[in-house]
Amino acid sequence: MQTHCNECDFNPKKPVPCDAGCGLVVPKDELKDHNCVRDLRLYVDKQNEQIARLQQNYNDIKREVNMLKDCVRAIRAANPNGIPAIVESFEHDEVERWTSTLLRARVTRWGGMISTPDVSLQESVRKALIDSSSPLHIINELMENSHERRWPPGLSTLEIRQMNRRLYDN
Repeated sequence: MQTHCNECDFNPKKPVPCDAGCGLVVPKDELKDHNCVRDLRLYVDKQNEQIARLQQNYNDIKREVNMLKDCVRAIRAANPNGIPAIVESFEHDEVERWTSTLLRARVTRWGGMISTPDVSLQESVRKALIDSSSPLHIINELMENSHERRWPPGLSTLEIRQMNRRLYDN
């Protein structure tokens, strides 16, 4: 009976597509008062409200997940020997997700590599890491590695960088 009521041509509330082509489905008895522009605007407004709600929910969940991560890190710091491998995997996966969102860097001016960044440059780098959604637990480690004394062997001295530059350019 319910199916028949929904599909019956004599039902004034039967949903029918707009005959003007806007794509909206309206009750049959409201079709004569239907205004495509007005109704589409209302539809878009409702969608925007829903997007805003979903974005707020996403931000709330993200904040709660970050709080949980902070708790896990605190527990790990308090008891470094008793941490299960899942926590290590959790942090590793977080770093991998972040790095997969980054664009690959290309050194265009090898002479422009700053081997001993000053305090203001270090703060700029820290801000860039935070802005790029870097996991908070690796920012300090990355900042410690910003000075050439902590760089990998292939970049550790100016002489090695110049030699590798010639190899890279050829």
